[in-house]
Amino acid sequence: MFLQYLLRFLAMVVFLYLAWRKMKGDFGDDINSFLWSVVGAFLIGGRIIWSIFNLVSWDTTIWDWFFFWNKPGFSLVAGIVSMIAFIFIYCLFDRYNFYETCEDLMIPFIFGGLLFMLSNGWIWLTTNFWWPVGLVFIYLTFFWAKRYRSFYWYRSGKKGFLFLWSGTFLGFYVFIVSFLNGSGLGLKLIGLVLGLLFLIGLVILGELFQIFRKEK
Repeated sequence: MFLQYLLRFLAMVVFLYLAWRKMKGDFGDDINSFLWSVVGAFLIGGRIIWSIFNLVSWDTTIWDWFFFWNKPGFSLVAGIVSMIAFIFIYCLFDRYNFYETCEDLMIPFIFGGLLFMLSNGWIWLTTNFWWPVGLVFIYLTFFWAKRYRSFYWYRSGKKGFLFLWSGTFLGFYVFIVSFLNGSGLGLKLIGLVLGLLFLIGLVILGELFQIFRKEK
């Protein structure tokens, strides 16, 4: 248990440091409060939403949501969705570009996410669908990071491709896996809706619809 929490703490430190180094020039003095708020949204959102769906099986009170050391449980999908929602609201009010901000957080999130997955132990890694697909996802993200602006079909070349592609990939992956492991309707709908939203965003940002227009 101690090793698990230690690795998750290191995951948070790695994410914060890499994101701070990448984004301090754009955010200036606001970078520290922004990054800590992102981490808070991820942890609190993942914990609360997991607790809501498992409150009946706990047979306990709402106060146990705060005692994670006695009542462990966390939803990675809910944490990611909560984090993205916070970033969207933050960028909306402070006039930062949402797509560019999320893309800047992609690589730090991947390194932090690797440590977070390792914290679940060897048995989890060998029996869970996330691990092998996660490696493919990481490889493609790094491979495309410096290349996507040259893609013929990504007409605009705008920053934000990695974020929207990742969201599309993970959304549909959650949707497919929810059928394989017998998850409830809620997770199926979350995966499908998120996958479609990110796909639509990718089409709009990349101006993919222009591929089908005939040249005059």
